[in-house]
Amino acid sequence: MTSQVELLNPVARVTIKDRPVAKLLDTLDGKVVGVWETYNYWRSFGLLVGKLKEVLPARYGVKEVIWHKPTAAGGVGFADPNMAQIEQKYFSEFAKKVDCVITGGGY
Repeated sequence: MTSQVELLNPVARVTIKDRPVAKLLDTLDGKVVGVWETYNYWRSFGLLVGKLKEVLPARYGVKEVIWHKPTAAGGVGFADPNMAQIEQKYFSEFAKKVDCVITGGGY
């Protein structure tokens, strides 16, 4: 008896536009560092952020560390068809407040 199995490739084909790499900061002294947590998968991420808030100002003269916590875009579900635009709005607002960003999520 012969059986067949259909294999599906879950990888989407996308076109990615080249973008210039962001200019590196000469120093962190006096800068505002943003920490963008992508999703709530890394349960101890808050411990890392707490350490960053302690170490970055003391060692590198960072003015402030701002933590963006994921909020399902302010109550809008992750399945919302407008999620990309909603996230872009949050990211754009966050970017105006900081000089550089550390991002993390984790699985």
